[in-house]
Amino acid sequence: MQNNQDTKHGEMATATHTKKQRPVWVTPTVSFMAAIFGTSLTLLAGSKFHEGGIAEELTPEAIPEGITVSELLVLPVASSEVPASLQGDVPAVVGDLLSPLTPAFPTPSPVSTPVKPAVSSSEVRKNAPQIDVPPPAEPVEPRAIERPEREAKAEVPQGDRLEQNEVISQSLPQLPIESNPPSGDRDLDPATLPLFENRPAELQQVPVTVPETRPAVQETPGDRIPEGIPLTLVEVVGLAVQNNREIKNAYLARIAERANLAVALDKFQPTFTPEISVGLNQNEVGSATRNAADITAGSRVRMRIPSGGEINAAWNMGGITQSSNQAEIIDENRVNQGLSLNVIQPLLRGFGRDVNTASIKIAQFNENLNLLRLNSTLINIITDAIFGYRELLQAQESVKIAENSLRIAQDIFEINRALVEAGRQPRINLVQNERNIASRQVQLLGAQNNFQQVRLSLLTILDVEDFPIIPGEEIVVEDSQLNEEELKQLALQNSASYLNAELAVEIAELNLMLAEDDNRWDMNLTASYGSNLQSRTDDTNDVRLGIGLSRDFGDRSFESRIEQERVNLLQSQNTRDDQRDNLLIQVGDQVRNARLLLEQVNLARQEREFAEQNLENERELLRLGRGEIRNVISAQEEVVSANNSELNAQIAYLNALTRLEQTVGITLETWQITVETPEE
Repeated sequence: MQNNQDTKHGEMATATHTKKQRPVWVTPTVSFMAAIFGTSLTLLAGSKFHEGGIAEELTPEAIPEGITVSELLVLPVASSEVPASLQGDVPAVVGDLLSPLTPAFPTPSPVSTPVKPAVSSSEVRKNAPQIDVPPPAEPVEPRAIERPEREAKAEVPQGDRLEQNEVISQSLPQLPIESNPPSGDRDLDPATLPLFENRPAELQQVPVTVPETRPAVQETPGDRIPEGIPLTLVEVVGLAVQNNREIKNAYLARIAERANLAVALDKFQPTFTPEISVGLNQNEVGSATRNAADITAGSRVRMRIPSGGEINAAWNMGGITQSSNQAEIIDENRVNQGLSLNVIQPLLRGFGRDVNTASIKIAQFNENLNLLRLNSTLINIITDAIFGYRELLQAQESVKIAENSLRIAQDIFEINRALVEAGRQPRINLVQNERNIASRQVQLLGAQNNFQQVRLSLLTILDVEDFPIIPGEEIVVEDSQLNEEELKQLALQNSASYLNAELAVEIAELNLMLAEDDNRWDMNLTASYGSNLQSRTDDTNDVRLGIGLSRDFGDRSFESRIEQERVNLLQSQNTRDDQRDNLLIQVGDQVRNARLLLEQVNLARQEREFAEQNLENERELLRLGRGEIRNVISAQEEVVSANNSELNAQIAYLNALTRLEQTVGITLETWQITVETPEE
């Protein structure tokens, strides 16, 4: 009898190792299953298995004597690995039942093999009682195995744990274990398996939805972006032109500059000088008294001609009346009139239209320089206002980024706190969350302080009283089609620096011509005519014509001046050529830089999108209990950095276009600003 049982037992073992579709009867005990398989005996006790699934529920009568139902308790699993020495004796179906310790749980296929009579398994474990399980004659009502109740702290979702979003409030649940149906097939659902608090973190896949709770930290002290007066960029440019004191001073200087130009342009205008005089004279000699009265009226006209000559004309008329108390002195009245005309024409020094009109040309060139200086002042102030406005807009966006970063940090804190309260994360992780929140608060305060500083800087440029100005438009980046060759031609026509250099060359050429003229001999042709009409005497007429020649010897200042003006001309030409080359290079470089910055804007936008997606993925992993807080914080920092990078790239690109307009000299045309010089 014993030999027969051993033979049957050997056949059963042989069938187990060869993986044949033969029923394998397992009679577990509490000590055997707890020591070898390290898993819950509640799911194994009282069942008989075929390879590949659960065949049929064992009846309560088949449980060996000496083993009570209360002893079949769920034991926590400390390890998911079965000792290698025991794996050869464990049926494959038992390995499938260790699914709570593996991420993927296979659903066993139903078995339709008929149930065979029980086989004795007394040799499975030494000294274990023999169990004979007869086939059930009729269905047996299922009996639930009672176990000590524990307070349920949350609900476990049914089905695939990776796709559920049930709330875990404090700890993981303990579900009641029901016995298998007496007959038929059953799909084993992973959600019905027990979950343990000491499972490895990477295997905890139950999602967590954070309930609405109070903020983890108090709101950041200090103001957010203050309410104020929203201004667009066009309005800021208008305020800068109207209120900036530097522009006002430039316009005031234009009054004197236009007056100087008017004086230079009137060089060949005639000057008229009228004269009138009245005199009384009384002379007493002893008892004789003599009285006289005279009146004189006249005028003078002086005019320069472009050839270098000068014409002077004078007219005068006078009358005298005399009276005396002596009889021997006869009273008399006299009237006289005179006319004179003088002409002086240089023949060497100072002769010629070019020499005599050079001062007018220099004055006109200086006027052009003054206008260019005014335009440069306007362009610089407008450019500074644009940069200041965009810097304020950048500071405002930085505050928004910092606020959003702080909000995300607080949300992460809530998620992590829920995981800690659920026993899924250690409480020490909250320290890292709180440090992250404090860091975000510091960044927010810094961004707010920078916003106020930039706002005050913009108000300084606008020269307006302190009021809460805020940007009234969003950052808009558009692809500008830049034609480098056209921009270079525009720069040569409008750039103030290059035009100044060209005017300096023109002025240097005129100054050199005047210096060379001063070194010539002084030869003048003079002609004069005079006429004097007397009432008491004969009229007189005087005509004169002459020529004079002179030169200073021993004075080397004339040669020194010529050399100095020649050097100034060469230097001006070199400066003009250098300005031209630098301008063309600068325009080409700024066009290239603008195109590169536009590419950086596109790449920064992609980087920001990827960083946001990565943060969302890390937050989802943390919500599912599979992520780590340091990864979320790192992803959040990457999002902040990406947002700032995109913002900086956008501002840099827009500023590059503004700087290009300033270099080319078309800022006033871009903003449709016309320079109107005030009248005298």
